[in-house]
Amino acid sequence: SDLNVAWCCFCPAVESGETPETFARNAIGSKGGRYNVIGGSCGVTSEHIAKLIQFSKLQAPRQLPAPLACPFLQLSALDPKFLTSEGNFQLVGQRCSVMGSEEFEYMVKNNTLHLAVDVAKEQCANSADMLEINVDTESPVKDAMSLGNLVRSFSRDPVIAKVPFVVASSEFKVMVEGLKASQGKCIAHSISLAAGADAFLQKARECLRFGAAVVVLAEEEEGEAMTADDKVRACYRGYKLLRSRLDFPAEDIILDCNVRTAGAPEYPSSSLEFLKAVAELKMVCPGVSLCGSLNTLSWAFYGIEDLRAAMHSVFLSQAIANGLNIGIGNTGELPCYFDIDIETRTLCEEFILNRSRNGDHVQRFMALASTLAGVPPEAHQLQVAASMKPKPVKRCALVELNRNLMFSSISVWLGQNGGALMPAASGVLDVMAMWGRSQMLTIRGTAIPWGPVGDIGVRRKAYGSKDVFAMEGINLGQELITPFDAMCILRSLLRPATIPQQMTVEEEKRWE
Repeated sequence: SDLNVAWCCFCPAVESGETPETFARNAIGSKGGRYNVIGGSCGVTSEHIAKLIQFSKLQAPRQLPAPLACPFLQLSALDPKFLTSEGNFQLVGQRCSVMGSEEFEYMVKNNTLHLAVDVAKEQCANSADMLEINVDTESPVKDAMSLGNLVRSFSRDPVIAKVPFVVASSEFKVMVEGLKASQGKCIAHSISLAAGADAFLQKARECLRFGAAVVVLAEEEEGEAMTADDKVRACYRGYKLLRSRLDFPAEDIILDCNVRTAGAPEYPSSSLEFLKAVAELKMVCPGVSLCGSLNTLSWAFYGIEDLRAAMHSVFLSQAIANGLNIGIGNTGELPCYFDIDIETRTLCEEFILNRSRNGDHVQRFMALASTLAGVPPEAHQLQVAASMKPKPVKRCALVELNRNLMFSSISVWLGQNGGALMPAASGVLDVMAMWGRSQMLTIRGTAIPWGPVGDIGVRRKAYGSKDVFAMEGINLGQELITPFDAMCILRSLLRPATIPQQMTVEEEKRWE
């Protein structure tokens, strides 16, 4: 009630064995001033209401808090969620959407939505700020039932129910069923002016009735907006209609300028147009939030997940600076912008912004994508690919160890106490490990935390030298790395053709 600027109503039910006096005391509380309207529901009789009136006269009613000078978007599930204009970027998990996950699409088509609870929990574990829920198929009637049941299932789980939901559907009637089943305050995704202003306002009025924030797409009667000017015009028109005709709170309006696939031949500068539109709308529509879908940006490179993740990180570095504060994508898969090597980072920026000094950024980026996908580039791209850094994984004389360890852990074993197989190899493998992680080549591995030291890549930064191995009470994994691992690495550097493919039986037993 301290956050709500409107009236607060409370109508509890009578618990078993609760007398009218006890009911009234529990409902009003010892301090009072928490509600503006109070009543009762199941089991309430005239005696209960009489006691409520008696006790309520002894307490002052709740005072409405002063409205914020600069209101911000407030969402809620079991926990509240605040999105201020100066706040952190919010990532919406997309794996509970048929548009964002093949696994989830299979669950929807085979009516095994109970398995989706595990998918949602995994996203929450990966620090999803919100969850998008979309079950669109070819049957709107079935979709409405599925969406309502799925939202209720998520709301019953104490882990999932802590984050707000983004209820999404291309059919508004289906989306309404999701809004009905949602607890707290969620986001309705989405409405647009494609069917005209009257239909737009009717849908917005329904969303307002459910207390939901609403996403407005950059679409008009003529179709989807493509240029920055068209996107701004469509979103601003929707914003003005909501504010002037419905007094829709500005902080509950979320504008989506429609991210297009980067590098599309017909719209090579679509990402740049999106960024320009976001920056302009941030100025002309005060109080609103702006969102965009990351998976749409890199859809043309489906299957090359490492490259897509790098594109998303580079794109967000530009979009957040322009005012984007909500993104829809896969949680737990975004690399840090500064962890991407500068060559790959620069190439992604050139491709997304469609500009470079020599104008051959598209060819160079496609050559990299073809190489990472395992598809031989065309003849004219071979020279471009060969000149690029980082080199493709298959051209590096490295063996892929069957371990849940980073390469840097090998250098720990080699370099500890300065007296292993090759002390100099520690420095070499440190460089290899840093390069491999920057290229996301070891993204499938799991870094093992070693007490205060952590990953080997931060060893020098934390301690300034390699003398950390002599520190008392710290075990840097002496029992985790074997000479067999070191042999694999050294052989892969010196004689790639002699890389052992399997461990001996004794080694396998030791690792078990």
